[in-house]
Amino acid sequence: MARTLGGSARNELRINDNLSGSELVVYYRMPTATERLHYSNKSVVREGGKVVFNHGPVRQEYGMKIFVGFKDGDFADADGNPMSSDPQSPHYNKNWRDLIEKYAADIVEVLALFVFESSVAVKRNPTEKPKPDPEELPGDGEPGQAETPAPDDAAGNSKET
Repeated sequence: MARTLGGSARNELRINDNLSGSELVVYYRMPTATERLHYSNKSVVREGGKVVFNHGPVRQEYGMKIFVGFKDGDFADADGNPMSSDPQSPHYNKNWRDLIEKYAADIVEVLALFVFESSVAVKRNPTEKPKPDPEELPGDGEPGQAETPAPDDAAGNSKET
């Protein structure tokens, strides 16, 4: 399936909800390049001499911007009545956005995390073997060299002062 650029295409994300024990389907629109830029810039900021991480509030803000609905009946109101975000549905709740924002911030944050932070992955060539990280190699970083611990009586390791 092709990625739709622009327009009002409705995309869906399936989320395993541990609180309800069910799979939820949420609908979202693709963010614009400007929204992606603002999301990134607001997520980590400098305030004075400190770096401040604003991931939660930014995920909630931008998640709600792109959240356009959910599958009929995937959420229920406080009385247990099924809800819908679709105005044509008999379960339509005109306050669905307010209820999602207030009581399902975790779902909104997962949506933002997926769309803004995890939307792509680079596919590695299957014949290419990953190179070892020099930080994880024994010795001086050369493959096959092990670091030899110094004996207890080696110079500089004496227990005497």
